[in-house]
Amino acid sequence: MSGSQAQILRIPDQEVAIKFKLTPEWIAQLKELQKRREALGEKCNWRPLWENVNEVALVYYLQKENRSLTAKLLGISEMTLLRLNNAIEKEHKASIFDSQHNTVVKIDVEPEKLLQMIQQPSEDVEKLLEQYEKLKEKQILTKFMVIREFLKNPVRVEQRSKEQFYSPTQVRDTLNKLSELLIYLRNNKSRFNAPLNPDIWTKEHENVLALAIESLCIEKGYTTEVRKRSCKAMYMGAIRRIKRFYDMGLFQGMLGRVTSRIIPRTEFMNLDQYRTLYKKYVETDDNEYKAWFEIMTLHLLTGAREGYGSVVNKIRMDMWKAGIEEGSVENIDLDEEEVESSLIGIKWDNVVFTQDYNDIVIRIYERKTGETWTLASCWLGDWYVKILRERYEYARSNNIKSVVKTILLYYGINKTTIYTFKQFYTKRTAEYTQNLIGVRLNPHRIRASHISILYELGIPLELVVHKSGNFGVGWSDLTTAIEFYWRITSKKVKEYMEKAKETSIKVLQE
Repeated sequence: MSGSQAQILRIPDQEVAIKFKLTPEWIAQLKELQKRREALGEKCNWRPLWENVNEVALVYYLQKENRSLTAKLLGISEMTLLRLNNAIEKEHKASIFDSQHNTVVKIDVEPEKLLQMIQQPSEDVEKLLEQYEKLKEKQILTKFMVIREFLKNPVRVEQRSKEQFYSPTQVRDTLNKLSELLIYLRNNKSRFNAPLNPDIWTKEHENVLALAIESLCIEKGYTTEVRKRSCKAMYMGAIRRIKRFYDMGLFQGMLGRVTSRIIPRTEFMNLDQYRTLYKKYVETDDNEYKAWFEIMTLHLLTGAREGYGSVVNKIRMDMWKAGIEEGSVENIDLDEEEVESSLIGIKWDNVVFTQDYNDIVIRIYERKTGETWTLASCWLGDWYVKILRERYEYARSNNIKSVVKTILLYYGINKTTIYTFKQFYTKRTAEYTQNLIGVRLNPHRIRASHISILYELGIPLELVVHKSGNFGVGWSDLTTAIEFYWRITSKKVKEYMEKAKETSIKVLQE
């Protein structure tokens, strides 16, 4: 086994599920192996990564499907995998590490039985759904493991103290709702990029599944907000009866009494969704996407307004006072001195790099409020500081003042006036967020996402809205900030409540 520092390729769960036809349980097992590989480091010189027969079965199966990709996912060499494969197939043996006795041992294995251990989703999903749609026979859908498990043990997931079961009516309702959604996804594949096979659904599919459910409800005639919300709750609630989906948190916080409060959540971006966009940025060669992502990240980092309206209105007012004809105001270049406010007004003169270049300070002026405030640290991490530093060198070589303009021209995109940049940023934000994270955002929702992601990271509201702190955002009205803050998600509220209960009980029992 390779003794070099683990270089582990990380790709989204849904991509792993599709490439290897793995269920969530085996994906979780793979993640455990990745964590162990990272923790072991050089120790992998002398010991196998796998410690039990289940892990041997998983690695044996993965490397038979794609040895090169498996090696990258585990941070080991292909030769290590080849040796494992040969030992299993020729000797019917596999070496594992016995962590209890801190030694390497050999176990007897049979290749066929190892492969049988890997639960694989049903492959011919479209044919299966077509057959079900014609016959409506429950037995057909038991080829899906998730349905088979539910029918075998329809335990009420909310009841933790005493095991209770759903009624036959509820079981039938669950099966019907899930089947309707699967058939709807099959008939609308071009609109919703979600697997037709529920066995490989993960939390990453939540948003697109929610959008599909909403669209299904509208087509069924639930058009008013109240009726549509009720219909969505019926489908989501039925699907969450299935323990696997409940345990993964699918549709968590989208049901019940909080539904009306969290509807605006679809207008925000959470940290997992941002990670999806970041992974695309790392992997793509599309210059438009790269430029958009770097600008969007600057927007997210600062939480500034976009600035189109305030800048244009100010220029128009100044021209009117001077008796100058308005002309094409929006075609003013981003480098111009008049473009001084918000995101589009950030100039390199407003950016200060720390001495070690690991952090930045950015001064932002908001014309709408007349306030100047400071972002005192890059809370997203020094990886973005490094990018800005490289863009600054490009700007200095080419005499560019605007940060946004620099990023655009660095990638060869000549959208450097107020109007052309607004068009580019608005269109690309809607397009990329819709296609990649299933939530169609406009640029102002990126500003709001500054609050939502800091909220997920556990940053207190007082720091989020402070105008000269590490996370400073130019909110002129604290009431507005609080409204955004509390409309984002119920997940954190639930976490706080559980923590409060635990702490209270602990103190009282001391």
